[in-house]
Amino acid sequence: MTYVYADELSTPAILAGIRRRRVMLSTGPWIELQTTAPRWVLMENVLIAGPTRTNVVAQWQAAPPGARLRAMGAGIAVDEVAVGEQGRLALNVPPGDVHLELWSADGALLAMTNPISVLLQ
Repeated sequence: MTYVYADELSTPAILAGIRRRRVMLSTGPWIELQTTAPRWVLMENVLIAGPTRTNVVAQWQAAPPGARLRAMGAGIAVDEVAVGEQGRLALNVPPGDVHLELWSADGALLAMTNPISVLLQ
């Protein structure tokens, strides 16, 4: 499935969400990135980090037993944790483009977000 964060349920709003990179791919589970600020990151935004690294918040639902959540940056896992069926936790990520991946215990990719850009102050 492809999920698009859109301002409303209309063709123009969905196309605008795709253009703004507000997309999440999934075989069923739900994952997303948030900040600790009162707004969602929504995969299109630029997150201004502290002097060296920053925390983003990952949230997920419907993860199968044994699933692992990875924060990916520059093509490598920068943080990886075992997760339960649902939850929320802070991930420490470096500057650059970062996205989330949810993997099953048998190594199948279950869900993936579009990247966000993390910049240093």
